[in-house]
Parts: sequence; C-alpha cells; structure tokens
Amino acid sequence: MNIGELVQFHSEHFFEGAVQLRWVRERAARAEEVARSFVFHGPRYHGAGEADQEGVDRHYRLKDSASFVADLLDSILSGLAGAERNPYLLVVAGYGAGKSHLATTGAVLLGAPQGPVATDIVAQIAQADAAIGQAVEERLARLGKPVLVLCLDGMSGFHLGDALRGCRQK
Repeated sequence: MNIGELVQFHSEHFFEGAVQLRWVRERAARAEEVARSFVFHGPRYHGAGEADQEGVDRHYRLKDSASFVADLLDSILSGLAGAERNPYLLVVAGYGAGKSHLATTGAVLLGAPQGPVATDIVAQIAQADAAIGQAVEERLARLGKPVLVLCLDGMSGFHLGDALRGCRQK
C-alpha cells in the first residue's frame, strides 16, 4: 500500500510552493483564494501556550492567529478613537510556518472588511474559536470601511524609501 492511497493532499491549497505577500498587489484574485484557505488557530491550540518549552523568553507572550486578528482590529479601532496605542504587531516564526499566509489574509480582510472574502475569513476564525469569530465580526462592522494596508515583503529585498515612493506614485 502506498501513502498516496491513504492520504490525499488538497491541491487547491497548494499555492505554487509558498504564499507571496506581494500577491495582494500583483494578483488580487490569487490573494483572495489564499485568504479564504488560511486555517486559524484559537487560544486553546496547544502550540500557543508552550513558550517555555519552545525556548521562547518567558517575557514574550505567544498568540494564536485568531486572537492576533482580534487584537489587530482592537488596535486599529483604538487608534481611530484617538487612543494612543502602539500600532505595531510583530509576527515571528520559522520558515514555512505561515507568516506570509497570515499577512496576506490580514491584508485581504482589512482591504475589504465588508466583502464576501471577509465573510469567509471570519467563518474560518469562528471555526477556531466561536467567541473570537463573533468579536472579529463585530469589530469589522464597527470599522465599516477599508483600511490602508501597505504590504512590504521582506523577502523581496525591498528598500523602505523606494517602497514608500512607489505608493505615492500610484
């Protein structure tokens, strides 16, 4: 018996080897397809609670991807309300862990928070954690409009000044 007879890979979720953040700008339909397929993890996911075992400094709090999206929306809404809040969130993980996939999903979600792809993304979050899914849905409704998202792909060797100049020219 071959392993292929027991396990089947869903080829529709194979994105040419790796998700590219630049697809948000260069291949919008592909970015939406990628965003719809992201598998979120909620706070009960075992990996987010084991920082000490992973050698992560105990001062850093690991966060699941569903809570990450909720916290990002909280930060945006707080800023819009005039609160002083650190607007930066950092995603750190090893190669192949899904950082670009998460970033692409977030960019698509924030770029059209009332659209059909956003509805699918929220459903994926709700599968990971129903309460967080509901909270994200409510925050997106409060947001009510797209957010300017600047996708700076660190793997493309970008120069920040050139990237920002390119934004002004478009």
